[in-house]
Amino acid sequence: MVRFFILCTFLLLPGIASAEDPLADLEKTVSQRSSLRPGLENYSAQLVSDQIPEVFQRVVEKNPNQIPPSSAPELIRYWMRGKTALVAVRDNSINDIAQKTADYFSEQLASGMDWPLVPEGRTEQRREIASKAVVKSSETLFGETLLKRIELTFEAPTSLKEAFYAQSFPLPQDGIVNLYIDLDSVTNTIQELGLLTSDGLKLTTEMRYAQVPGGHLLERVKITSPDGSIDDLVEIAYEKTEGFDLPVSFSQSVRRPSRQGDLLVTFEDFKVNQSFAEEILTRFEQQQ
Repeated sequence: MVRFFILCTFLLLPGIASAEDPLADLEKTVSQRSSLRPGLENYSAQLVSDQIPEVFQRVVEKNPNQIPPSSAPELIRYWMRGKTALVAVRDNSINDIAQKTADYFSEQLASGMDWPLVPEGRTEQRREIASKAVVKSSETLFGETLLKRIELTFEAPTSLKEAFYAQSFPLPQDGIVNLYIDLDSVTNTIQELGLLTSDGLKLTTEMRYAQVPGGHLLERVKITSPDGSIDDLVEIAYEKTEGFDLPVSFSQSVRRPSRQGDLLVTFEDFKVNQSFAEEILTRFEQQQ
């Protein structure tokens, strides 16, 4: 597996966004995902983390009127092509406290592992939002890598409505006055995303990738603010398992005025391209 980085010698090449579809290059980042890891249809893996008992205990304390299981649940992450991965209790327990523990980890993992940028199925929504903005494009040459920047400037604060990144991704959706996205024209990956809100919040998100059969998988996401008050980092490691590059660890560091914390999860006991229980399939089918 080859890791993908950017060299830093640059030349700015101004350009004009296509009048027909100014987001055409952005949509290529969506289409390239379908070719990732050909032959992989689904997998499941057990979550291993010292923090599972801690999260379980917090859920118990927040729900004093509910009877908890005798111990922290074993959690399984299920991934299916074309769906949002989910975390469930190993025995598909319907205990509310056990499921809330699973939901916590599902939410945290979604921030980096479920490809939260440029969600599929929202092309028309992105175009509608872009039609309300002044859209500019430019090209920057970093060494031998040509980056294309698409920049949207809104006259009035605008809601992105999860069209450019999912709700699980820790970036604001509302009050956006400027949004730019840097794309690698060769790999069709997003290298950087920046935004400015009407209340002056400025955030930069940098992405790095691991090269795998069919394309690139997100392996590092860093979100920062110029004043240093926000400094988040997600890192994902992959290893070959039954011929596929699958995640073996997920680490998250959050440094924000409203929240600080770290999370480390590893994955083991992989089951690849095997049938899921009916309860799990039903949960996938219920996704919008």
